[in-house]
Amino acid sequence: MRKIIKNYTILGFLIVLILIMTSVVIFYIQIAKERSVQVSSTQVEEVTNPIVQEKIPISTVNAKYGVIIGGYEGFYVFDVEKKEIIASVTTGSYVNDAQIYEDYLYLVDREGLKIYDFSDPQKVTLLNSYSTFGDSLSVATNGELLFVADGENGLISFDLKDKVYIRLKEHIRLRGMVTQVEMFEKYLFVIGPGLGMKIYEVKEDRTVEEINYYDQLVSPRMISLSKDFFVVNDDLLGIQIFETKDLTTTKKHDVKPLYIWDEDAFSIHLVDDLLYFSTNNGVYKRSLESLETQEIITGQFSRPNILINDGYIYLTNNEDGLYIYELDTKELLKYINTVDSIDDFVALESGVLIDEGGKIVYIDKQKEKLWEKRYIGDLIKGEKGFYELNENVVNFYDATNTITKSFPENIVGIKETQEDVFVIAQENIYSFFYGTKVFVGMAQDIEIIDNFAYIAEEDKITEFNFLTGKSSFKFYSKDHIEQIHSISDGFILLTEKGVFRTDVNFNIIDYFSFDYSPDIITLNDKYIFYSIGSQLTIVDLSNFDSIRIINLDLPILSMDCKDGYLYISYSSKGITRYSITDKLQLVDEEVIVNIFTAKNIVF
Repeated sequence: MRKIIKNYTILGFLIVLILIMTSVVIFYIQIAKERSVQVSSTQVEEVTNPIVQEKIPISTVNAKYGVIIGGYEGFYVFDVEKKEIIASVTTGSYVNDAQIYEDYLYLVDREGLKIYDFSDPQKVTLLNSYSTFGDSLSVATNGELLFVADGENGLISFDLKDKVYIRLKEHIRLRGMVTQVEMFEKYLFVIGPGLGMKIYEVKEDRTVEEINYYDQLVSPRMISLSKDFFVVNDDLLGIQIFETKDLTTTKKHDVKPLYIWDEDAFSIHLVDDLLYFSTNNGVYKRSLESLETQEIITGQFSRPNILINDGYIYLTNNEDGLYIYELDTKELLKYINTVDSIDDFVALESGVLIDEGGKIVYIDKQKEKLWEKRYIGDLIKGEKGFYELNENVVNFYDATNTITKSFPENIVGIKETQEDVFVIAQENIYSFFYGTKVFVGMAQDIEIIDNFAYIAEEDKITEFNFLTGKSSFKFYSKDHIEQIHSISDGFILLTEKGVFRTDVNFNIIDYFSFDYSPDIITLNDKYIFYSIGSQLTIVDLSNFDSIRIINLDLPILSMDCKDGYLYISYSSKGITRYSITDKLQLVDEEVIVNIFTAKNIVF
């Protein structure tokens, strides 16, 4: 009897233990589910009001403001009436998509979801940010529910309270990638490579139910829809047109497109039964009723995105800026851009001079373009401006003036020294300001100290005495000497394979060699900077053994040193200024000039 009682006691203890362990497991599963999307603010209580069954338009008529998506640059606030940019905001990461809803801007970048107060578009304020742990490529909301296309991480839905606070509703993992999400009435449309297209119905309890799918897509880029038609643009298969009712009213049936057009379109926009699509050669319009096609804009573009809004065509052309056309007349109304590209630049106290390749642009400290000038020769960067070499003529451009000088022979180089600016011609060297010949013979570079000129001629340095007119040999290198610079206690000689530091008598003090030939090399009184691709190397002039190699995110296009700062220009980022620490680190990063990039525009 005692044995039976003892067994029942043990059995009861085990049952209680199992129940406790089960409760703990359920608790942690619930916690993990709640944390599958990390939020930076306190979770709010679940909202149980029925969803608003309203049509969410793809473009908003009579919108007062829009947002231009700029990729790495963040986004720009666009005044629709004035047709101009009134503010710019950097999010800290590459911006993929955005939607304006009432007084709020919902944006996704590579860090996740961000919610901004958009009630004063000139003072956009970040309210909340959330990491989705995916790619956060696209966003759609109706003010009460919010959906994020999260790449390989699937589709994520949130409850919205007061337009600001979110609570994870569903995390739907799907085969392939989710790259775009759009809401229309109570339906949700999702596309992506490897996924195809899925259509969901948003239920009263704010969950979504899949009602249709179409898997005959390879690389769907974007979708556009109206109450009658649904259009998807596939990079490989072309444009496919469906009837919206086939996708939403008849559930789980064999969906087939009305038409498949083999068009090499980059973007599409559907307005009622008219489909507008853009290519690198222009913009076309096709009627979905008559199938008649018209070319309405001709031009050379680069992956342009098209949006039709309130009687205007907006073409966002990436680094080439924003084009605005009148829809009726097809006339170009306005073109918005700051700089197309930055081939080289000169940092000034008052602003920046930029070489765009065939055009010099001056931008002041307020980042406003004050003037631009065309040039046809070769540009050489100076301390305070650009020198244009055009056969035997030199034009010097600074922030306010242009100086033109001509010489007896064709010009191949310019050298600025503390004494003068020298024009290096094919057979002689001249003074830029006085026009006089200062040295007879060919040379790569020149440096002046007091009454002596030091001439770099192929692989040797020659000293020329202005008082006596005599020359003497000073230094020989087995490599071609490209530049000579004087420093406080000697010289820096840049060759095609390395750098020498010498004393005033050209005795070698230090040397280092390049592993690979640098793309760009520049120096100030403390450091040598040279780059190969996106790799920057900093060398301490006082000790060549003190070297730091820094791998930057983007290829380096140009560099400049001014007042202890290093300025670097990047292809898609613009010009950034850095301070240099004693440990050769780049700190206090500040963007001086953005390359205006218009990836897309939303209203």
